[in-house]
Amino acid sequence: MTYQAPSDDEKYASSVGRLFDDLNQALKEKSETSFVSHFNGAAKDKQRKVFRNLVKVPFSVARFEPLREAAAAGYEDVVFVHQIEGVDVVPVYEQYTWKLKFDYNSESPFSVSEVRESDDPWMGLDATYYPAPWDVYDDMTVVKQGRVLVVSDKKYAASTQRYAPYIFRGGAEDFSFWDQKGPSDVSVTKGALVILEPNRKVYNQFFSREGEDDSLEAGSTVSVPAYESKARERLQFGSRVIMDSSLSRFTSSAWRDGVQRISRHEIAHAMLAHFSPPSTWLAEGFAEFMELRGDPSAARLDASSLNGYAFRGLPPSGGKDFYSDDGRERAGNYTLSRLAVQYMAEKYGEGKALRFVALSYANPASEEKLYVTLFGLDENSFWSQWASWVRSEFPDIGR
Repeated sequence: MTYQAPSDDEKYASSVGRLFDDLNQALKEKSETSFVSHFNGAAKDKQRKVFRNLVKVPFSVARFEPLREAAAAGYEDVVFVHQIEGVDVVPVYEQYTWKLKFDYNSESPFSVSEVRESDDPWMGLDATYYPAPWDVYDDMTVVKQGRVLVVSDKKYAASTQRYAPYIFRGGAEDFSFWDQKGPSDVSVTKGALVILEPNRKVYNQFFSREGEDDSLEAGSTVSVPAYESKARERLQFGSRVIMDSSLSRFTSSAWRDGVQRISRHEIAHAMLAHFSPPSTWLAEGFAEFMELRGDPSAARLDASSLNGYAFRGLPPSGGKDFYSDDGRERAGNYTLSRLAVQYMAEKYGEGKALRFVALSYANPASEEKLYVTLFGLDENSFWSQWASWVRSEFPDIGR
């Protein structure tokens, strides 16, 4: 048989595969020298910092792989597939573009000269989930306890260490309550990754959120899609929590309660973020319920936002109307949503309330039927009874 030398395309494919094998082996062995040897120029300095951040995170899965060849020659779409131990239920990903330099005569034909966000999000989504904190921070602080991992820029390490115990406590309270009262046949996420960031410009850029500048937002939970195809078919996600640590919840004299409460709220979102989101009122109502659960004085103070609120006897509508730019209007929407979940818990029991939440997350289309199966009422009758309860509990509410 006549020997045929491999074609340039075959050399290219083989060398690309070797590049990613080498990078993943270096990451597994925590070999910085080997990892950065595959980058050059500014990309080398940048990826050295990324590597040093990545090795601080307890990943059970961490690998780079090519997603597809981009249209422009010399560029490759790349995903970092990762699963944080004790946090993510499935591997998730972030996507970027690498500019590759190719030299057929070199023992290591490929090197990477540029790393940037991809212009073409995968699966038709509107985000690439880049950058993550390990891409942004020159030196990342990582603190973990129980089921919660807290990260920040190292320059905020002192404040992160100060806030972390209250974040951990808030998360532990959420998970403990769910373990006691939640349905055993609907699983919550394993834990939560929390990012503390006081610079709003940096806060807004995480996970392709650039341009989302909501001044009324104290924290946000981002759902990051699963990477594996079977998980995607089940609409599974990972979650990432971002908190603005420059706000009064972190800086006032009552910061301990503030930090613990926002942690309970955002980690409640994260607990079920691996499902497709349900109604806006239910997502925020559940998080507010978890935040204020067991603190009747704080709950009553929160309900003062309803004084004069234009109450129509129904939960707030979703979308932009819910997240009103008017602070008082938005606060009222959040409070009414919480009161819907609270009413379920008080009238039918906490177990049934959490089951309603869990099954609505797991299958949003089932929400209408759940009123009958769990509460014995059709949807309209439930909301009519709830509205009467709200008016009796809060007589100052607007009409």
